[in-house]
Amino acid sequence: MMGTLRKFHLLTLGCKVNQYESDLLRRQCVQAGLSETPDASQADILVVNTCGVTATALGKSRRAVRALRRRNTSGVLIATGCAVDLDRADFDMSGVRLVPQADKPNLLAGLIGCVPGAALPECNRTRALLKVQDGCNQYCAYCVVPYVRSRMWSKSFAEAVEEARHLVARGHKEIVMTGVRLGLYDGGGGRSLADLLDALDGIDGLARVRFSSLEITEIDDDLLHVMARSRTFCRHLHLPLQSGDDEILSRMNRPYTSAEFLRRVSEVRSVLGRMAITTDVIVGFPGETKEQFENTLRVCREAGFSKIHIFPFSARKPAPAADMPGKVQAAEIRDRAKALAALEKELAAAYRKSLVGETVEVLVEGRAGKMLEGKTRDYVTVEFGGTESLMREIVHVRVNEIDGLRARGSFRKSAKDGKCELRKKSSMPSKSPTLSC
Repeated sequence: MMGTLRKFHLLTLGCKVNQYESDLLRRQCVQAGLSETPDASQADILVVNTCGVTATALGKSRRAVRALRRRNTSGVLIATGCAVDLDRADFDMSGVRLVPQADKPNLLAGLIGCVPGAALPECNRTRALLKVQDGCNQYCAYCVVPYVRSRMWSKSFAEAVEEARHLVARGHKEIVMTGVRLGLYDGGGGRSLADLLDALDGIDGLARVRFSSLEITEIDDDLLHVMARSRTFCRHLHLPLQSGDDEILSRMNRPYTSAEFLRRVSEVRSVLGRMAITTDVIVGFPGETKEQFENTLRVCREAGFSKIHIFPFSARKPAPAADMPGKVQAAEIRDRAKALAALEKELAAAYRKSLVGETVEVLVEGRAGKMLEGKTRDYVTVEFGGTESLMREIVHVRVNEIDGLRARGSFRKSAKDGKCELRKKSSMPSKSPTLSC
């Protein structure tokens, strides 16, 4: 069968965990002698890694499978991922193979009966994902993830460090650690996420480490200590809020109050200094009143988020919220989402404007027209003039102006040409703040 399968096409929807798993499959395909093609009509194998976290994501996943089948009627079409496990009947289409989430790691071996073994070429991407944890036992009322993902598990400490070394050897300068509940990472022998960050700090050639998402309750004092002294940690945290109203948070089964969330954000900033904090917010959760939504707006403003991912509530069984009373009308949800989007735009602009006049560290990733572009440590996109020799390098750029969500600046030969974003790290107070949420 191997002789007839030469090209593959891979489409990924959803979170960074899904993206990591797709990257793993991509590497397996390349090691098995297959080549990736962006043209689905030319592929022998087509894989859609689906997402079912919202009804919108499920619909996109279903449409993507159907679209690929229309574009390519002869290739082997595979649907896998969370949406397939959650709504198998929706993907039970003619000519589509369904691969459960649990079988995803062995998808390629099961398809073409081979064991990957070829060496991988150097990667031309600056950023790589490193999945170290999966599964969740929180069972938030709106979330289907615990029903479709595995039990909670963590990659062993030694395996995680070795994979990070391998990624750096392939040319990656930034690693994004990811997991469904990343902050609950347990590498064995009492080794926590703080220990893993500390270990990655010692890898030569690794310039940056970023976390995909953490719960506010998972940032304990040990992790703060390591973040504060780390040379690689990027001062950007994604901390899902979901709602700024305490009654809604309780009904969501979120383990903190709005005051506890804000207090811990303040403590994080007092230790780490100015940093970008992004978040997720659900709009129109069952029973949410206008006053409760106003509480969410207030908390978002007080937290000073640099970006807010807005999710109109989507009823997804078997999550309990799907059957909760007090459904908010679609028109009202749209109005609230629009109001939150206006606040998000204001907060994002304010954060980026605070960078004007400063010299920031940029990891150059590509081109935007005639300009080079890359990300700062706090995940702001910066455009500037420069030559191809700077591609994939870490450079310093003076921010001159802000255009929408992008910053524009001028290349500096060294950080001494202007104030550098990498200011002295805040020292920990004599008595570390206690986890209050």
